[in-house]
Amino acid sequence: HSLLSGLIGYDFPLPPANHPLVDLLSRHPASSVRQQVAESFELPDHVLRRLEDDAILAVREALARGHSTTKDRLSHAFLSRLIQESIDAAERIISDLSEFAEVDMADLTNALLNHPDPAVRKRAAQSELGSKAGKKKLKADVDIEVRSAAS
Repeated sequence: HSLLSGLIGYDFPLPPANHPLVDLLSRHPASSVRQQVAESFELPDHVLRRLEDDAILAVREALARGHSTTKDRLSHAFLSRLIQESIDAAERIISDLSEFAEVDMADLTNALLNHPDPAVRKRAAQSELGSKAGKKKLKADVDIEVRSAAS
């Protein structure tokens, strides 16, 4: 699978979203191949939903940093779950928030501002996410670095 993995998106033109190869590769037993598919290909809805439920976190994280699939096609439930599962993904979502325009931004912002990890709340404060009430909450956060970033 390493040869196949090296070919995806590099030596051959990417197939269109509805091409059977996209579906086939998204079912590959090697998570590294599924991860590259999630990150590199334009995905049809049925493949996107399957990869949102992939057992491997790295595959799900690849969807959030993907280059081809429009990020606003990711489901709200998936993004909410991913924010809780992965600090890296939560921070990436904060950085790319404008690309998730169709998602319920209030709920997504609330999940980021109330994240249990202070690193995510600090990143949210640095990005000036949320309403005045959200910013006020970050200024009173229990973590000093979050409070400092919010000021």
